[in-house]
Amino acid sequence: ILVQNCLECHSDKKVKGELRLDRKVLAMKGGESGVVIVPMKPQDSLLIKAIQYDHDLKMPPRKKLAAEEITLLTEWVKSGAFWPDDTGSDSTTVGGPIQVSDKNWSY
Repeated sequence: ILVQNCLECHSDKKVKGELRLDRKVLAMKGGESGVVIVPMKPQDSLLIKAIQYDHDLKMPPRKKLAAEEITLLTEWVKSGAFWPDDTGSDSTTVGGPIQVSDKNWSY
């Protein structure tokens, strides 16, 4: 739902409101309006208020999400806002694998 409806304006390609929703660490950080996802507290999550059009901020701006999508995102936040990279690193990988040799074993 986020990929289809939010990343056009909230990803590394375009960052409206200083909010990125393409990576967990950045989404949890929030944007210029503050924290947008409060795990297990949809009532405190600006993301949920915005998609419900229950706030000054209405997202996505062109068209309200379908009721089923709003319910799914609300339940997702209520259940802890699990993110696919929860078990991985929050750093971005750049380049290829590091080659280790006897000369640079400590790297």
